[in-house]
Amino acid sequence: MTRSSFIHNTVVSGLGQFGKIAIQAVYFIVLARALGPSEYGIFAAIAAIAAMTGPFSSLGTSTLLVRNVSRDKESAASQWTLVLLVSTVTGLFLVMVLVLLVPALAPTGTSIQVALAILVADILAGRLVETAGMVAQAQERMGRLALYPVLLNLLRLAAITSLIVYFDDDFTLTQWAWLYAAASISMAIFAVTEVSINTGIAKPDLARYRREWKDGLYFSIGLSAQSAYNDIDKTMLGRINSAEATGVYSAGFRIVDMAYTPIRAMAAASFPRFFKVGARGQREMLKFVKRLAAPAIGYTLLAGVGLLSLAHVVPLLLGQEYGEAVYVIQLLAPLPLLKALTFLAADALAGLNRHRARSTSQVTLAFVNIGLNLVLLPKYGVTGAVASTLITEIILATLLWFFLLRRR
Repeated sequence: MTRSSFIHNTVVSGLGQFGKIAIQAVYFIVLARALGPSEYGIFAAIAAIAAMTGPFSSLGTSTLLVRNVSRDKESAASQWTLVLLVSTVTGLFLVMVLVLLVPALAPTGTSIQVALAILVADILAGRLVETAGMVAQAQERMGRLALYPVLLNLLRLAAITSLIVYFDDDFTLTQWAWLYAAASISMAIFAVTEVSINTGIAKPDLARYRREWKDGLYFSIGLSAQSAYNDIDKTMLGRINSAEATGVYSAGFRIVDMAYTPIRAMAAASFPRFFKVGARGQREMLKFVKRLAAPAIGYTLLAGVGLLSLAHVVPLLLGQEYGEAVYVIQLLAPLPLLKALTFLAADALAGLNRHRARSTSQVTLAFVNIGLNLVLLPKYGVTGAVASTLITEIILATLLWFFLLRRR
């Protein structure tokens, strides 16, 4: 990939991410206001469970696809067929298992119907949409990678808007959950069909997967652990504290996460290139990371200042019942910078095929995060969740950079 094509891919990915985030922001504001902190907290807690377990739906085949297709374009059809097969079967299995565990994991009083609908939407349908985008990412067709999440969020926005118009805000969380699932499934059918037509369907290369399954498992573990230390606090807050506290914290966290959008675009555009550069060794990888670090760190510093300055606008957008989210946003203002440092080191390690160091670090910090939550949430609630998130991200970034800079 040339420098100009990398910049083009970053810009296209960035526009897609901004389109996604603009629609998602409207959708988030409408949904949070319509549901209120308590029901939004239940929705966020179930979505967090899906985010933590979802990476196992493909058993790492989707990330293997990016690595393999970025090095061998001709393997795209067989890789895609393998991912589609594994993601569908494993995704259905995960949904069934998690539905049985809902009484133990979700906030007290969560409906099985609500949990089932959200889990199907996020683990099965949402992951298929994401996987379709990864095929485009591996082929450096960044327009498609940008398009799928935009369309998905448009459908979800249309779903919540139709409920509000039809029921005049007097609808149940169950009704919303099923419409959320319907919108997600519709988008998954479109994305899978479109990719299958353009990429093709071929006999899955099971022999190759048998050689690479350990790498795939490391990818799944790492992504799940990453989601765990991002999202486990929402699930635990719902069980230990209240759904309302979860709603307030989740709203603040979502806004901070939106500020990370440009770096997420950079990560999407650069991910295939990490594997190409990694084939040339650690020295070349560090040069590549250095080139990415300057704009990433510069932007996230500005984003942190913006979050501190604009946090007070949130209650005007979401409603006064979300007033405590201002405090959450201001405390989490350093998070985009920490996440950028984590992304650079983690993807560099993946590109160097040092999956064990990457995954071990992420899994270890997931358990550290759980331990911190168990200590801090009962006494400090939302503030404890913020502290746990920041401490975890600081330690993880430090650990990943240690492994990246260490000579093998």
